[in-house]
Amino acid sequence: MGKIELQNICFQYAGNSSMTLENINLSVNAGEFVCVLGTSGCGKSTLLSILCGLQRPSSGKFLIDGKEITGPGPERGVVFQHYSLFPWLTAKENIIFGIKQVRKDLPKKEIENIAQAYMAKVGLEGFESNKPAQLSGGQQQRVAIARALAMSAEILLLDEPFGAVDTKNRRTLQKLVCDLHESEKKTFIFVTHDVEEAILL
Repeated sequence: MGKIELQNICFQYAGNSSMTLENINLSVNAGEFVCVLGTSGCGKSTLLSILCGLQRPSSGKFLIDGKEITGPGPERGVVFQHYSLFPWLTAKENIIFGIKQVRKDLPKKEIENIAQAYMAKVGLEGFESNKPAQLSGGQQQRVAIARALAMSAEILLLDEPFGAVDTKNRRTLQKLVCDLHESEKKTFIFVTHDVEEAILL
């Protein structure tokens, strides 16, 4: 589960005379880690927004496991550059919120246990009750990554997720993502403009 195929994807923003994306063909096997590398403004985030289901291509097909995709879905978890956490919820509650959106059938205790397990996976045991304002940028991004994984998504889409964190936390998060990919065996699409980061990951 989690194979991505893009077939002749084109995208043009309304009012623009030129294509942002033109004839993009890509196949990503389930469990692969792929970096999308390019300068600012080249269309990386537009491509990711299509993969998220937030934008529809002007033409072409986007498929997951052979099924055409036309919108968001629970098989895809997304981590943005800016942490996108609910400021009024604690770190653990942010993860629980994500799980509840896609795994409504689970009992409350099991949801809490899953959230706690992913807090541990991202090294945030002891910070369960902290709200985002009480966490560093790197810690907030760990919560966002934990939430996406805890939702049991087969595909994880990351849009320059470490751009807003300091160098030390960036290195820690890069290792975390590599370790999680190794242990979770999910499909990762990682957007970056940093050549060194792309090579490392």
